[in-house]
Amino acid sequence: MTVLDAPADAAVLHHAADAPAPPTAADPDAPRAERGHRFVFLAMLAEALASYGLATHDLEDAVERCGARLGIVTHVSATPTSIVLMVGEGDEERTRLILPESAGVNLARLTELSRVARAVESGQTSARVGIEAIRAALKARPAPSLLSESLGAAAIAAVILLILGAPVPDLAAGAAVGAIVALTLSVCSRLTRLARLGAFLAAVIGAASAALLHRHAGPIDVFPVALAGLLPLLPGLSLTIAIGEVAAGSLVAGASRLIAALTVLLSLGFGVAVGFRLVGIDDLALTLQAQTTYPVWATALGLVAVALAMVGAFRARRRDLPVVLASGALAMFSARWGAETLGPEFAALAGAFAVGVAAIIYERLTRNPAQIALLPGLLLLVPGSVGFRGVHSFLGSDALAGAQGVFTMFVVAVGIVTGLLLASVLTPPAPRTT
Repeated sequence: MTVLDAPADAAVLHHAADAPAPPTAADPDAPRAERGHRFVFLAMLAEALASYGLATHDLEDAVERCGARLGIVTHVSATPTSIVLMVGEGDEERTRLILPESAGVNLARLTELSRVARAVESGQTSARVGIEAIRAALKARPAPSLLSESLGAAAIAAVILLILGAPVPDLAAGAAVGAIVALTLSVCSRLTRLARLGAFLAAVIGAASAALLHRHAGPIDVFPVALAGLLPLLPGLSLTIAIGEVAAGSLVAGASRLIAALTVLLSLGFGVAVGFRLVGIDDLALTLQAQTTYPVWATALGLVAVALAMVGAFRARRRDLPVVLASGALAMFSARWGAETLGPEFAALAGAFAVGVAAIIYERLTRNPAQIALLPGLLLLVPGSVGFRGVHSFLGSDALAGAQGVFTMFVVAVGIVTGLLLASVLTPPAPRTT
């Protein structure tokens, strides 16, 4: 989980808002100042959308639609770490290189930015008013407390183990490891020298904590417990977005995001191996050795707890809690139906298709970003844990199991992307309005 604080918001505004506004022109009769406002608005919108987690092909579409409405020929080429914005034609063409700083997924900010972009695209708001609206949307707000982040991570770990049928001692241990991992990340994010090592150190400390609990507090399934505690760090969502960007034709963006996701996965796997070795535990089972059947009300209560945790993890608005809860439940039950009806290899595809259709309908009915209904469901489907097991097998000298795990990770990711593409194609288009 990424802590979003005031400096991050200031960084989002720094490049575009404080830079001088060079004139651009597609309309020679437009005042020079207004042309400058249009250019600055497009630059600020692109940087803000990239900073808060929008996929690059969606970002390019949003900025180019706004540019077309403002009467500016606009071309955008975006990657996860840079954006090239070109506006105007001929001698009056202007180009700006934007280097966005990631502030983590923030659904509340994306909602506000989406409303600003939609208002400009529909002609209800000018570029100058849009600039002020973006500044207001990015205004610094209090960061989530350390207690809320720790409780959220603990809830996610415990409920994931509950859904998998882990015994009660494993649930308690998973909650403890999740809270420890969140605390470690929070401390590292506040120390400049440790910020880049946050994920690795959290994996080391989380794995060592699970091993120590196994040794001193009673027998538990160490690897599944450690995996559940590290779940918020697994790059399954980034991997799925990368495959989606490649499928959408954004090859550079998808490839760079894919390499970054694999690097994080390797770092976490190595950190877990170091943590286990420090405690002196080897030859761990990668799956649960004991299964427990819980009543339906326990699973339902667990889903509510996960939804609350996701609202905090994705920085969503509190009023979005029912949507987050419905998305998670739909993903879980549709994936289970797909596995039982079509086979386990189609579980992710079925879950992604159901969540994708629901997200499209939600966006059309509420005019809010589809990500609010999409990301919580995808979090329960993404293949980060499968790839993590594969990396752990590689480090344990089981190359065959490791290769199978990594290959399965890509198969699940492709299944999710295919389900989302089918949802976008098979859902009837929205009626055109004048």
